[in-house]
Amino acid sequence: MPGRSVRSFARRGHRLTRGQQGALDQFWSRYVLDVKDGLLDPAVLFPGCGRLILDIGFGAGEALYAMAQREPGTGFIGVDVYLPGVGRLLARLGEAGLGNVRIYVADVQDVLEHCIPGQCLSGVSLFYPDPWPKRRHHKRRLVQPSFLARLGRHVHQGGTLHMATDDSGYLTAMLRAVAETPAWFRLAPEKAERLVRARPRTRFECRAGMSGWDIVLERVGGDGCGLGE
Repeated sequence: MPGRSVRSFARRGHRLTRGQQGALDQFWSRYVLDVKDGLLDPAVLFPGCGRLILDIGFGAGEALYAMAQREPGTGFIGVDVYLPGVGRLLARLGEAGLGNVRIYVADVQDVLEHCIPGQCLSGVSLFYPDPWPKRRHHKRRLVQPSFLARLGRHVHQGGTLHMATDDSGYLTAMLRAVAETPAWFRLAPEKAERLVRARPRTRFECRAGMSGWDIVLERVGGDGCGLGE
């Protein structure tokens, strides 16, 4: 998109297995949305669902799949650019026949700008975003005050933002960004413990013995978009 030169992700090589390519071919039209189609209508996309969750950077899709399976009455929008991970997720979604998930293979900034209606999200999950640890790359970190403010325009009152990181430097930067963001969000300790306990752990996270931090925020002010809260 014109006017934006800094990306929060680096496109990795797309070495697809035969199964991943088969899932892309078979289930792309069923689950994958196009940014060019513009604003989505949650009530049409997920009839009967009472909430809408945006999952940013779902990786291999394990956590997103687990959340969608656990909450059939919630619609989930996943955003990522890594095609092998998209293929893995599509294979699982197609096999299970889950209908409460849709995917954008795109930059989340573009998805927010063109596809997500204002004050429409009940929650946002952002688990282990790239910490870009080198100082010269800090500008590429997704969690900045400007990004939190943008998310605030899409999350309705009482909605949540759940972030997790295993990088202490990024944790500090996240907390600083929260402190610098106008009162769109506030820490929500009464909800934090429940959400942290419920957050699905991926096989990689468990195998690597990752010990990280969760940050849970709550949206203050604003109205919903008709899906309910």
